[in-house]
Amino acid sequence: MLILAKFSKSTIPQILAILCILNVIFSSAVTGNQALNLKAGDIAEYTIIDASETINFFYGAWPPGDYYGNWTVSQNEKIVYEITNDNAAEMEGVLVLGNYTFNNIRNIDVASALAFSVYPWNGGFFANASDWTSITEMIENTNTSMTLIENYEQIINGDDYMIDIYEFNVEDYYGQYSLFRYDVASGILLNAFTSFGSYYLNISLSLTNIDIQNTMTNAIAYYFLPAVVSLIFIVNFLQKRLRKKL
Repeated sequence: MLILAKFSKSTIPQILAILCILNVIFSSAVTGNQALNLKAGDIAEYTIIDASETINFFYGAWPPGDYYGNWTVSQNEKIVYEITNDNAAEMEGVLVLGNYTFNNIRNIDVASALAFSVYPWNGGFFANASDWTSITEMIENTNTSMTLIENYEQIINGDDYMIDIYEFNVEDYYGQYSLFRYDVASGILLNAFTSFGSYYLNISLSLTNIDIQNTMTNAIAYYFLPAVVSLIFIVNFLQKRLRKKL
């Protein structure tokens, strides 16, 4: 207000117009930065909190439903998935389950084999964050609730994160009981508990090179500073122009 007081009435609409333009640019920049593009080399590492230690068959999702082998994991072991093919339709990667390694594994294969899914939805390690509405429709009639939780706290990469999440709670869907939590912005699985019969698995995301921390805050820091500098420059320019007229 102190700065505006130095201008004539004719300059105030100009400044307001500039502020509106900057606001539009800033808003679109922040919105665009929220989208996450997964790429080859991205890694998600999970710590196994608890596991049934059963011998499990690894069958990929249908089609083609390939059999990859058997696997078993124990408490405190790691599950790691590294993307090697970032094709959106058929994303593939290397999957490490404790001491077992499987190649050319699709995200939907993970969802099927580890029961990180609620048929017909295959969430896996990466849900489709660009279309939560379709996911909501797919889990209808599956005894599954989907709840938005803001500022969910989790330690990842040794840091404390505050994340908006979607929580999926499956209650006895043909014998399946599961709880999945996904980051709203990126779609990455943060933690999961799933069980079916004698099989159960409880994991939590511990390490990743995917940037999921406070996406909006990072965007504000990155885009807002240039906007402020630009505004100061414009105000100084208008001040000098006004002084010449006076």
